[in-house]
Amino acid sequence: EWSYNTSLHSSTGMTPYEGVYGFPPPSIPRYEGGTAEDDSVDCELRTREEVLESLKQNIVKA
Repeated sequence: EWSYNTSLHSSTGMTPYEGVYGFPPPSIPRYEGGTAEDDSVDCELRTREEVLESLKQNIVKA
């Protein structure tokens, strides 16, 4: 849902989020490893950072 609502739509020239709230969606802040109090949360956030980095590298390659 977040992906859809924060993706630019050619028919409107903006994201659905921007259409509803009037401003662009906030960016996802980077996670500083080891700052979560719960180890499982830390693991999830580190995994998210790895996936985002992989996506960025794949976009550059494309």
